[in-house]
Amino acid sequence: MRRLQEKSDTTDVIDQSPRRGAVAVVVLLAILVIFSLGLTMLQTTLKERERTLQFEERQQSAWLAEAGIERAAYQLRTNPDYAGELWKLSKDELAGKYSGQVEIQIIDNKDNNGKSVTVIADYPNDIEHRIRTRREIVVDVGVPTNN
Repeated sequence: MRRLQEKSDTTDVIDQSPRRGAVAVVVLLAILVIFSLGLTMLQTTLKERERTLQFEERQQSAWLAEAGIERAAYQLRTNPDYAGELWKLSKDELAGKYSGQVEIQIIDNKDNNGKSVTVIADYPNDIEHRIRTRREIVVDVGVPTNN
């Protein structure tokens, strides 16, 4: 009887080996799925970060264009001979990572007593990565005021 018992003990050990291999495969598959999900989440986060940075740069360019319009309107009200300028802003002046520039162009409007103002804002001020915003308005040029 001892021999039968010994044989059954070795049979039990042999029966458990395939289960251990199956558990290892399941664990490896679970690790692979978790790793894949982690990579997907990382990729999504990096793309969202890039979109956020681009939005910030577009917003800064739009703000620079609006500031250029306000600057031109003020200059035309105080000095009717104002012909425009290239306004360069350092990154310190913008409190940001990049510098920017605003080109202000003034054209006499023959139809009325105004001047056409075209503003082109570039941010960052880098040809490869810049975002360009263009704004146009007509400013009524009256008698200059002394403010």
